[in-house]
Amino acid sequence: MSRGKKRLGILSSTLLVLVLVLSALPVAVLAAPYPYNPSDTEVANALTYLRNQQAADGSIGGFGASAWVTMAIAAAGEDPHDWKVGNNSVVDYLAANAGSANSATDYAKMILAIVAAEEAPTNFGGRNFLSLLQGAYDGTQIGDSSLLNDDFWGVMALIAAGESPNSDIIQNSVSFIKSCQQADGGWGFDASASWGTDVDSTSAAITALIVAGEEPASPAVTNGLAYIKLNQADNGGFLSWGATNADTNSWAINAIVAAGQDPTSADWTKNGNTPVDDLLSFQQDDGSFYWQSDTPGAWPCQTTASAIPALLGRLYPITLRGDFDGDGDIDIFDFVRFASAYGSGEGDVNYNPIGDFNHDGEINILDFVAFAIMYGYGT
Repeated sequence: MSRGKKRLGILSSTLLVLVLVLSALPVAVLAAPYPYNPSDTEVANALTYLRNQQAADGSIGGFGASAWVTMAIAAAGEDPHDWKVGNNSVVDYLAANAGSANSATDYAKMILAIVAAEEAPTNFGGRNFLSLLQGAYDGTQIGDSSLLNDDFWGVMALIAAGESPNSDIIQNSVSFIKSCQQADGGWGFDASASWGTDVDSTSAAITALIVAGEEPASPAVTNGLAYIKLNQADNGGFLSWGATNADTNSWAINAIVAAGQDPTSADWTKNGNTPVDDLLSFQQDDGSFYWQSDTPGAWPCQTTASAIPALLGRLYPITLRGDFDGDGDIDIFDFVRFASAYGSGEGDVNYNPIGDFNHDGEINILDFVAFAIMYGYGT
């Protein structure tokens, strides 16, 4: 027997014993209020809303929103290829309309969706999105040098596509992002923050930096988080132009989780309210999330799609089945959540499709073997 097979056998045996012990515990012992599971009402209703919006061509909310919806579907542990109307899935729609992407931000968004759908960003819809995004790099930064959004999402997309964090394109783009951090700790939509800093941009910047390998304790991240905290309202949400909204809350929660913090902890509780409390206040009876309580906003499907990873505690980029906490690796923390779902099936309170590797509606020994093979990835 080879050393590799022997090691896998020992690891599998050890993990199986732990699975049996942990899965015997009551669900309540293993469950936690945050992050939510895909089967929880709040997430399940949001997914149902998105399914109900799918058009005959497979799109959900149009071209731009369909990419974010694809990521949300994958974040919930479902296969975007299975979301169909007739023979047209949301992935088919994105491939058929791949020519609609025409900017660095578009290329980045497409790569993130393509990777989440477990497709190849080098050949999707007849286009090589990886080359297109790399071609938008000018030696210092990605895309329009006056903007930052393309750099934030560009870095995340390139990492998702397998670009090394140590490569010139990542390191130089990270340096450019950090150079645009303002004195108040925040970032703006544009490089000079001519419209001021904002929580949305700051959250995306923090997430991109951490995905690229920046330590959460670094000055750039800690100052950015302090800026977000400074903009927390009494209702627990984060201010944008004087009021909170679902999108800003979702992006801020993503950044908080990326930094290894709990958005429902005391550190992020104000006046008895958390960011998650305020985010959920925008959910409607049909499962959708409005931009603000009385305003659906221009893209309710995109707003709803953005809320789902935030509730699940999943990080961008959305990758790796078995990566329950979305931090890019499969470790003991993911194992504990896999164990809590072991033996469950669709409809059970502890069922989590992120652990259902073969998509058969059950988490059993077959999924355990797949999890054991993946265990240690990225660590």
